[in-house]
Amino acid sequence: MQTAWDTGAVIGGVVHLGWTQDGKHQQRWIRIAHVWAKRDGTWRMTYTQVTRLP
Repeated sequence: MQTAWDTGAVIGGVVHLGWTQDGKHQQRWIRIAHVWAKRDGTWRMTYTQVTRLP
């Protein structure tokens, strides 16, 4: 999902992470959301949220 305006944008989605730790495979699903604002002609990330999904 993404939405953009002249001076702001929101981007979000779901990410699957996988890794091995101490010989055991781990995995997580997370939902992410990033809010961007255009300030002085430059895009800057102003907020991020990461939530673990069940």
